[in-house]
Amino acid sequence: MFPELFVILTLVALIIAGAFYIRSVTQSHRRASLSEFYAKIGQDRRAFGVDKRQIHRTVSQAMLQNPPPELVRLQELQMEFHRPLPDWGSLITLRLEDLLIENGMDLDELAAFSRPLGASPGRAIRFEERYHLQMRPDTRLNGVALRHDQLTRVNPLRERGLVYWNSFAAVAIRPETIPAEKPPVLDDFRTKLLSIYLDAVKFFQEPGDDPLRVLTAMHRFKSVEVNGSLLDFAMERWALAVKGKQLHHLVEIVFVPQCRQPDKVWKGLQTYLQSFHALVIY
Repeated sequence: MFPELFVILTLVALIIAGAFYIRSVTQSHRRASLSEFYAKIGQDRRAFGVDKRQIHRTVSQAMLQNPPPELVRLQELQMEFHRPLPDWGSLITLRLEDLLIENGMDLDELAAFSRPLGASPGRAIRFEERYHLQMRPDTRLNGVALRHDQLTRVNPLRERGLVYWNSFAAVAIRPETIPAEKPPVLDDFRTKLLSIYLDAVKFFQEPGDDPLRVLTAMHRFKSVEVNGSLLDFAMERWALAVKGKQLHHLVEIVFVPQCRQPDKVWKGLQTYLQSFHALVIY
């Protein structure tokens, strides 16, 4: 009897140990596939995750014609994401060069680098608040001062300075438009402003099977005029650079913690980013 009981207890112990091992491995894989995004709102630290395994979504031609009502599905750009939420603006059509110019790149620099890359089409959704930043001689970005010529830089809206929104943007990039040469060498100030885009191009240039990379940038402006008021200004950015056979995608969210409704904005950005899929069509 005792030998039989010993065998039974041993089998039970092995089963329990196996279950814990499988659970541990599953949780480890889940953590490895989850990219977490953090922002500080007041005294609280908020987070949400994006499952990298779910970024690519395989759909048939028939499925393309019937997207869920809450999604915008763009077959020609091979992507889908949530429709604009209440208090967010309508869907904007733009190109990658629009985002580059808004962040301080000159058209001549872009043309010398890759005009076809700049023409990559995309869409954006922006929250109602607009932030017009005007630089001063004592303005610093992450501790870096501006050069004199940057104090009079003109943005696409013909105003001195830079303009930002809380926003979601997704751009589709054809692999053949990715230049072989390195991105242009810019001054430190603009390199910081454009780091998301420069790092994405470097990732798309890299060989290998890694399908996705998470990119981050935190901008801290000291002594800058924002909508006419002198203050310190913070802006946080996250992006997913997604490789594909037919199209690459660059998906970015911009968050301004000082906005009037930070919780609402943060939840909206979470909705947009978590709903994004790069479509694999068959």
